[in-house]
Amino acid sequence: MNTCAKINLFLKVVGKRQDGYHDLENIFLPIVDWNDTVIVRKQDKPGIEIYCDHPDVPRDGSNLCAKATREFCLKAGMPPAHRILIEKRIPIAAGLGGGSSDAAATLLQLNAIHGHPLDVSALHGIASAIGADVPFFLNPRPALGTGIGTELKPLTLAAKLHLVIAAPGFPITAKWAFEHCKIQHAAPSLEDIVKQMESTDPAAIAKLAQNDLEHAILDKFPLLALIREAFLTMGATCAHVSGSGPTIYAIVPPELQERISAGIQTQFQSLTTLSVHSSTINPTT
Repeated sequence: MNTCAKINLFLKVVGKRQDGYHDLENIFLPIVDWNDTVIVRKQDKPGIEIYCDHPDVPRDGSNLCAKATREFCLKAGMPPAHRILIEKRIPIAAGLGGGSSDAAATLLQLNAIHGHPLDVSALHGIASAIGADVPFFLNPRPALGTGIGTELKPLTLAAKLHLVIAAPGFPITAKWAFEHCKIQHAAPSLEDIVKQMESTDPAAIAKLAQNDLEHAILDKFPLLALIREAFLTMGATCAHVSGSGPTIYAIVPPELQERISAGIQTQFQSLTTLSVHSSTINPTT
């Protein structure tokens, strides 16, 4: 199964909860053409075996796919006896949701190969327990996430968005990003951006994009601020950190997409292990 990545068009930190998590207002957009491949197979011997072509992906029980398998089997009343193969193309710990997407794909495949013992609600419950982004990837489409991000509502996106996405090749943990978050009280309202998503004008949508997590990230990592500024100088309509970073996405005019992608690659390839990806998000209803 091919997975997908995501960006956060809008991420507002509403406040910190007593359980240590944060309440969010969060708009997810799927990047369907940047994907990993996850294959789940039953095996005769008990246990969970993880195989991955990326050296930094854990093979032990901390892997989100392993967690998904354990929780699925517990809920479905069966012992885990599975082999999971992961081919990574989405950068890890990059704010693109790669690990969460892989975990969601694992849940969907487990449910399919065992004859669908769990309904959608049960899968969503397991996904929410694994990670805040995992439920989105069970049915990736433009969505509003509230609470810690797991309470989802589908959204309409009327415009076609052309993106250039730059992942600079080093990780930032979500824990660090939230601990150092600088909340911007002058942010646009959630109601305004949800309404604007129904506009067919990409520039109008880009104008209201924001991320409360990015201010501390850009201060801590000057390279990311330089990449963001380069996007804007080259003609991007907006450029922001996705999620907890370090990936920077830019909404760009379609006629500039190829030029901006090449320009970012050329300007920064000698400074970092940069992955630059061009993508288009099509309108939804």
